[in-house]
Amino acid sequence: MKTCSRCKRSLATSDFHRSSERRDGLHPVCKTCKRAEDRKRLYGLTPEEEVAMLDAQHGVCAICETPNPGGRGMWHVDHCHDTDRVRGLLCFYCNTRVMAVVDDEALLAKALTYKYTNTTA
Repeated sequence: MKTCSRCKRSLATSDFHRSSERRDGLHPVCKTCKRAEDRKRLYGLTPEEEVAMLDAQHGVCAICETPNPGGRGMWHVDHCHDTDRVRGLLCFYCNTRVMAVVDDEALLAKALTYKYTNTTA
């Protein structure tokens, strides 16, 4: 067991990232608090805002509408890479599928053209 320096909860050591810089080999902040810090720093989202966003999406991926975030069980924050504006929460699969083409309209158009011109009957 280890106590998170942020939320002060006593948690299993598996709830902490490893850290070679620490004597006990574990990061001082639990994974949940670290994730919240990262989301606030990267996207300006608080945990409450993220919950509200997911509620507004009816608890599902903004694209495929699955209720399962997939991957490591966390929703991905979809955002415009040019403006950093948050668009919504995506499942792991939709995030990995669209992250390369959504912010590049020319590449998206090429992908759609490829899909619809290179089909087999």
